[in-house]
Amino acid sequence: HRYLEQAQRDLEHSLELKPDDIEAASAMMTVASAAGLGDDVMESYFQKTMAVNPLHRDAYMTKLNFAQPKWGGSWENLEAVIAEAEGKYAEFPLMIKVKRYGEWYMASRGKRYEGTWNSDATKWMMYESFKAQAAMNPEDPFIQADLASFSADLLRFDEAAAAMDAIGDR
Repeated sequence: HRYLEQAQRDLEHSLELKPDDIEAASAMMTVASAAGLGDDVMESYFQKTMAVNPLHRDAYMTKLNFAQPKWGGSWENLEAVIAEAEGKYAEFPLMIKVKRYGEWYMASRGKRYEGTWNSDATKWMMYESFKAQAAMNPEDPFIQADLASFSADLLRFDEAAAAMDAIGDR
C-alpha cells in the first residue's frame, strides 16, 4: 500500500500543478482502482482524461481491465466499456484493441464471444488500424511492435520485418 499511497500523492500533486495533465489523470485511474478508492473515483479520473482527449486508448484499457469481475467489476460493465470503445472506432481505429481485449475477457464467460476476439476479421481490423497509426507515428515502438505482430498473424512477413526494422528489433 505504501507505493500506491506515494503514487497517489505524486499524481495528485501533478494534477494540482497542471490540472489538464491527462497522463496523470489516466494513471490515477489505476491507482484509484488498485487502492480500492472506489469506482466513482476511478470514473472521475476517466472523465477528466476524456474531457481533454476523448480517444485516450490507455484510459479505456485501464477502465476495461478494472471492469472485469475478477477486479470488482461486472460482465455488464465490461460489455458497456466494449460498446463505448466500439462506438469510437470510426473516429479512432486503434480503439479496436480495446474491443478485442474486451471480447477476449468476455470469452471466458461463455460462447457468445468465443472466437470473435481472435477471428480473421478482427485480425484484419487490428492490422489496418496499426498500419494507419504507424504511418502517422513511425517513431512509436509500441505501435510498430503491434503492427509487426498482426502482420505476422496474417502472414505478411515482409511488413512484419519492416515494422521490426523500424524499431531496430528484428
